[in-house]
Amino acid sequence: MFNADQPILTSKDDILGRKNFAYNLADTITSYKDKNNIVIGLYGEWGSGKTSLLNLITERINLKTKNSKHKPIIIKFNPWNFSEQNQLITQFFYILSLSLKRKDNSTKIKNIGEKIEDYSQIIEPLSLIPVVGQYSTLAKIFTKLTGSSIKKWGKSKEKTIDDIRDELNKLLCTINRKIIVIIDDIDRLTPIEIRQIFQLVKKLGDFPNTIYILSFDKNVVLKAFEDTFKGFEKEYLEKIIQIPIEIPQISKAEIYKLFFNKLEQIIVDIPEDIFDSNHMSNIFHDGLKYFFNNLRDVNRFTNTLSFNFSLIKGKVNPVDFIAITALQIFLPNIYYHIRDNKELYIESDQSRDNNQLLNEHPNLKEFNDIISTVNNFPHDKLIDFLTRLFPSLGVVFNRINYNYDSFNEKRKKGRICCTEMFDIYFTLTIHKNQITLIEMKSILSKANSYKLFSDSLILITEKEKILYFLDSLGDYTKDKNYIPDENISTIINVLMNLGDTFPEQDFDLFTHSTSMDIFRIIHQLCLRFKDHENRYNLIKNAIEQVKDSIYTIVYAVNILEKQQDKNNPNKDLNSIDEMIVTSEQFELLKLLSLEKIEKWAADGRLLKHRNFVTILFYWKDWAGIDVINQYVKNLIKDKYSLILFITSFLNKSKSYGMSDYTGKENLSINLKSFEEFIDIKLIEPQIRKIYNSKKFEGLSEVQIKAINLFIDTLDGKINYEW
Repeated sequence: MFNADQPILTSKDDILGRKNFAYNLADTITSYKDKNNIVIGLYGEWGSGKTSLLNLITERINLKTKNSKHKPIIIKFNPWNFSEQNQLITQFFYILSLSLKRKDNSTKIKNIGEKIEDYSQIIEPLSLIPVVGQYSTLAKIFTKLTGSSIKKWGKSKEKTIDDIRDELNKLLCTINRKIIVIIDDIDRLTPIEIRQIFQLVKKLGDFPNTIYILSFDKNVVLKAFEDTFKGFEKEYLEKIIQIPIEIPQISKAEIYKLFFNKLEQIIVDIPEDIFDSNHMSNIFHDGLKYFFNNLRDVNRFTNTLSFNFSLIKGKVNPVDFIAITALQIFLPNIYYHIRDNKELYIESDQSRDNNQLLNEHPNLKEFNDIISTVNNFPHDKLIDFLTRLFPSLGVVFNRINYNYDSFNEKRKKGRICCTEMFDIYFTLTIHKNQITLIEMKSILSKANSYKLFSDSLILITEKEKILYFLDSLGDYTKDKNYIPDENISTIINVLMNLGDTFPEQDFDLFTHSTSMDIFRIIHQLCLRFKDHENRYNLIKNAIEQVKDSIYTIVYAVNILEKQQDKNNPNKDLNSIDEMIVTSEQFELLKLLSLEKIEKWAADGRLLKHRNFVTILFYWKDWAGIDVINQYVKNLIKDKYSLILFITSFLNKSKSYGMSDYTGKENLSINLKSFEEFIDIKLIEPQIRKIYNSKKFEGLSEVQIKAINLFIDTLDGKINYEW
């Protein structure tokens, strides 16, 4: 998957969500009908994806004007391809002329290409440096012409450059197609070459019906202007660039997304038992993520990793190899210190007692000295990173060693900290979800209509943006300019109705569940009203109108119940401790929620809900065990309903080691949970009959596994694996 830091070519490769930005810009360009020349500046730092955006813009223009007689002529000129200063202008006009003289262009456009060729041959490029706008005299130009250029000159010797420009401009004004010239990588040129490009665009190439798109790092270009425009660099740039456009800043989340996307392509065929995702998560959070600040960092890393990994795949621990490769690329001093000082890093079977831990380790100064050479990387995180990679360093830095694997286990996993594995790592002999401010404003502006607001949330749910929306919405709940009082009921109603359709938060990354985020928003909006009656009516009306959710209702009422108890230790209530309804109002809301639960139970939707068991517990607490027992007894009369019932008790849990960011997934069925709702003896014969028949037609894999796990748990088998 080597890409040599290549930009993406089409929107199908856009995993960072740049397509809309590029397409909107392209649509603006194609809608420009004026004959006047315009210059667009695309500003972005190195590694920000400027070339990728230019490719997306080009793609959009070509697609949108594919069958149009006004299809623009797009010409890409990369000045970095030409090493000598006096080649830039000559080659620019040569490429421009050649593109216009293509066979598939009209005779008129071909004639323009010929004129541009004539025009270019009576221009002396070096005469433009260093003074802006200074043309040579015709006599001086004449001394530079030879061969065919003299013939061209002979035809126009009575004309000035401006005369020739006038003829060319008149021809260009007669065509009905725009000429779009894209000049990329300007910031890679020398200061003189950078100035030359801008002089070209401003003085020599400012033709009618022409649009220039210049891509560069603004700070680099301004620096190149310093010697010539002392103190007026910005003014000069603003004079040339009529439409400056800053590339949207890439968030760390997007960079990490790209990193993991590319990483997955590299490790795609590595078995899960070899690639330890828990170890990878710890390595990433303990330092790896600090290496990636832009797209170029990711590309640079994954290119090197992809090549080296192909040589060593299956021979070493892939996560350790990812970590050591990052050090090789970004912190070579640390990398070479590790490589050349094996004895300081490998695992030792000698441990220090508690008294020794109180004393300074003899190697501490050496490690501190090498770490002090590192800039632009947090030293504490570097120590965490190195300690995670080489657990024995925990003794050096007086930090807890969280890795309890035995020496044999480390060696089995191919860890770099093992003596037998260390040298292999060096000899190689074997990553759309964000809502923009405009989108947020647009969505909230539709909250005066239930349907429009609901449709908007359904759409961003489909686009996997709803979790970011919920996270951001809390910033707007107190702002009446975005959410006027009259729109609050609509927002609460829609959130309550759609809540169950939203994906659950990833608890490895987020603090709260989706349901808690929804309730926090509802709570904040209700607090906009001072009296309990208004708050109560908002929630009451929402519950009454809900059709598509039940758990969101139950969860909200449960939190309201906890609010009644000021001594409740639940941490989720820390920021929502103000009661929004009275105890009497809560009881009425609880009755409403019970009606909703009973309706879902009667029509069969409750059993199929992803939070079925949790809802059952709330139902039991609010309605009493007798009601639940009767519901479950009726339920289990049907074989497939019984199977769904059992499957709903399938628990996925994670076990964590100390300091782990991601735990190991475990599967279990808690028989005591069953007994909360039904006597196991009542269902055991039916389940055993299904289990022993081994006829699972029509059952999903999860349902089959649930039956097997239920019986194995009942029989006391403890080594059951999913």
